[in-house]
Amino acid sequence: MLGAKLALVVLLGQVPVADPAALVERLGSPRYTEREEAAGALERLGRQAVAALRAARDDRDPEIRTRTSALLNKIEGALLTQPTLVTLDFQDRPLPEVVKALSESTGIKLGLIPENSPTWPNRRISLREATPLPFWKAMDRLCDVAQLQFNFGTHGFPTANREAVFPLLDGGPRPAAPTSDSGPFRVSLLSLHYQRDVAFSRTGVVMPHGRAVPFPPPIPGEPSLREPRLRRSTSSSTPRSRWPQSPGSRSASTAL
Repeated sequence: MLGAKLALVVLLGQVPVADPAALVERLGSPRYTEREEAAGALERLGRQAVAALRAARDDRDPEIRTRTSALLNKIEGALLTQPTLVTLDFQDRPLPEVVKALSESTGIKLGLIPENSPTWPNRRISLREATPLPFWKAMDRLCDVAQLQFNFGTHGFPTANREAVFPLLDGGPRPAAPTSDSGPFRVSLLSLHYQRDVAFSRTGVVMPHGRAVPFPPPIPGEPSLREPRLRRSTSSSTPRSRWPQSPGSRSASTAL
């Protein structure tokens, strides 16, 4: 009966709601095609299937154990290079509720700092995107709408209950430091340092490549070589410039 329902759904062009636990059970089906279909469906689920696959690693069925192990290796390996996609669909919701929903959907613990600020519940958020966004882009959108900041240097910020969170800080416009995203990683340029030197020397002839070739010592009885040319190189030093960062910034890059 289950096979007939699935076939009917496919014929109608509809996509059934996938249940990872049920798909894991089908990994032990006596039919090879059904096992392959279940494995493919679990691989497409990706992160959503990880919990069910981990729970089945010690299953009594050797076929399920073997396929579960292979799928976990493939999915978790892919997650290392793929961004966490975040769905933003909130209409006039309290900020703490939005942050909690995003924590649950991404598996990344987000926290509002300070935790017990009375302003958080009164701040209502409307945030909607047509397609899921990578985690860092979603955080950018949330911070723009809610007037928040996040700090690369304070990941794993300990809260009052000693739980490590990704902190979202109250604040105005975020620093406009240049950033680059690739997969789950974001690199942010925090500072630049440029330096030139000034030096005057009489070391010899300056060659086109910029290096000075010393004159040979004079030979007794021979006319002395011409006076060495004065080599001059001018330079300047500029102070270190730094983009403004929110309190506690210590790092130039991060990844999730």
